[in-house]
Amino acid sequence: MALVTLFIPLLMMILTTSNWFYFWALMEIVSMSVVLFITSKNKLFSENAMTLFIIQAVSGLLILVGGTYVQAFSSNGLLWVTLLLGILLKLGLAPLHFWVLPLMGQLDYISIFFVLGPAKIPPLSLLCLNFSYQIVLFFSLFSMITGSLLGLKVTNVKSIIGASSITHTGWVFFSNLCNFMWSYFTIYLMSTFFLLVSLSKNQDLLSGLNLLSMSGLPPFGLFLAKVYLLSVLMMYFNPFFVVILLVTALLSLYFYLKFAYKYWLKSMNSKILSMKGVYILGMTHMLTAVLCIFFYGWDSSIKFLI
Repeated sequence: MALVTLFIPLLMMILTTSNWFYFWALMEIVSMSVVLFITSKNKLFSENAMTLFIIQAVSGLLILVGGTYVQAFSSNGLLWVTLLLGILLKLGLAPLHFWVLPLMGQLDYISIFFVLGPAKIPPLSLLCLNFSYQIVLFFSLFSMITGSLLGLKVTNVKSIIGASSITHTGWVFFSNLCNFMWSYFTIYLMSTFFLLVSLSKNQDLLSGLNLLSMSGLPPFGLFLAKVYLLSVLMMYFNPFFVVILLVTALLSLYFYLKFAYKYWLKSMNSKILSMKGVYILGMTHMLTAVLCIFFYGWDSSIKFLI
């Protein structure tokens, strides 16, 4: 609870500040807060916290160097590359995703949520900078493909969550082109939260349903978000990209279904079946998606066309 109380004002300041150094300093405070939280949970997590600390420190340094010099020499391509590498590393996007799966497999569910959720908000806000849409599209597709292929090989649910993070962060990256980034991220964040809560409470039926929601199947919120993004992609991009996204979605669906089926089988042995929880889950996902799309999403303006 203390971390949540700290995060809210920090994130509000990050999203409203116009000073580059203040932004960077607040972003690093958020990252270090997550590291300290992981350490405080259990001494056994100290090694994992150190791994995360090194990743966040290196990525923060790249962002500081790249961002500071971009302010002064915006036309220097090498500086933009430095800034982009820092963002990719901090977000765990391919090809700098090497730390995500090993770390997720060792953390508890609460720590996983903070690493994959609120801690990603500051680096995502850097996408408002004028990155080339070709670069954003390339790394988006690369992450979607990488995450989907990694998900086929993992054998535990925490690693699935890590692979899912790589895939969905690719979708978030792409949705920035469509002015839909925060809406998609909100839906993904809530879906991840529900999944982690159900897993931590050993609610097998709800865990299976939440895994389906992460896959983007109807009627869950991520389905509506992906339909919107695919419709934009078909209007403004080469249809070949649509095929790539559909293939990655099908690959993701396979490993989500595999684990969802496993939890459903376990739920059959349970004496208590909470249909009220299932109903609330479905309604919450739908309401979140509809509100996000209504207020932010249905905007046909694409950033690179402005």
